[in-house]
Amino acid sequence: MLSTPHLLTGAAIVTLIPDPNLSLPLSFISHFCLDAIPHWDGGGPEPPLTKNDYLRVGGDYFLGVSLVFLLTLGSNNQVLILTGAVLATLPDFIHGASKFLNLPFLDSYARFHSRLQAKLPLLPGLATNTVMAILAIGLIRF
Repeated sequence: MLSTPHLLTGAAIVTLIPDPNLSLPLSFISHFCLDAIPHWDGGGPEPPLTKNDYLRVGGDYFLGVSLVFLLTLGSNNQVLILTGAVLATLPDFIHGASKFLNLPFLDSYARFHSRLQAKLPLLPGLATNTVMAILAIGLIRF
């Protein structure tokens, strides 16, 4: 799943469940649930990163964080909501640390995370991402 739906889902969870003791762990766990839904994410970039990798991954993350920020503008819980959003993407950062920093103790985690992915071709996979993002936006706003 792209970062934007993960970020929006984490934000939606914190919006619906403002108790951080419950919502923040659920935001983290939501990542694995979304990855199990058939999707397209372009595949994780492999070292060494290219300019295109930085633009694609960075642009996706920037879009997601910007949407969460704008959708929760004026909320008393905005910082908590943004924290939940970021936690919903943490599993990808852990996976990336395994690849890019060559941390063998994370190898079993990386294998688990990779096996969990349910991949689709580009167009149907982007449709899944879009539907998940729209659902999360609806939960944040209403």
